[in-house]
Amino acid sequence: MAKKNAKNTLKDLTAFLKSEEEEAAGSGAHAAAPAKQEATDYLKAAPKSLVAPQKANLPKAEALSQELHQQLAAIATAQQVPLQKVLLQFVRESLEQLEDPTANDVMLLSTVYYLEHQTELQTLLEKGQP
Repeated sequence: MAKKNAKNTLKDLTAFLKSEEEEAAGSGAHAAAPAKQEATDYLKAAPKSLVAPQKANLPKAEALSQELHQQLAAIATAQQVPLQKVLLQFVRESLEQLEDPTANDVMLLSTVYYLEHQTELQTLLEKGQP
């Protein structure tokens, strides 16, 4: 007889959860509409003040490139080595000093190692040394 008088808690729980979901869905739909409307109003609003962009005072890349080329050419002339060797050494040393190199830096460094090796190999072959 205890079974007939006992509550079915599973049915009660299911009914409670269903009512909670309906309330949440009902209140959620009403709460989302004003937020969407506010976003639309914000996008339609005109700006209140405009700020002039600031121009960066950076030297022109062309001038820096020419200056760097002149310095590398002067070093190559002073050491009596090809400009390519000085340039590769400059790039290699610059990349080796990076504390946190990116994948691009590693790829460039590998390319520089390859080119330096090919240049040395070509020089040895031209001199007739194996």
